[in-house]
Amino acid sequence: MSTRAGVRPFARHEKPASSQSITKEDTVITRQGTTAVLPTLLDIPALAEHLGVTPRHVRRMVAERRIPYGKWGHLIRFNPVEVAAWLEKARVPDGPRP
Repeated sequence: MSTRAGVRPFARHEKPASSQSITKEDTVITRQGTTAVLPTLLDIPALAEHLGVTPRHVRRMVAERRIPYGKWGHLIRFNPVEVAAWLEKARVPDGPRP
C-alpha cells in the first residue's frame, strides 16, 4: 500500500486511529482535534410523519423548492434544524389581524 506524505489510509476492516473516532450513538466525528456534531437527517416518509402530511405533499414541496433539503445523488434528506427554522419563519404570528 503506498503512502502519500506519510499518510496511510486505513482499510475497511481496520479501526481508525485514536485521533479519528466516529461514533454513531452521539453522531460526533472527531478528526485530528476538530469536533463536529452531525444532525440525524430525515428522509421523506419520516418528515411527512413528523409534519402530519403525506409523503406526496413533501415531494411536491421539494419540487417547488418550498422546503429546505439536501440532495446526495438521488437521495433527498432534510436537516431537522433547518426544517424547524423554516417552520418558525412560516409561522403566522398570534394577535389581531390588521
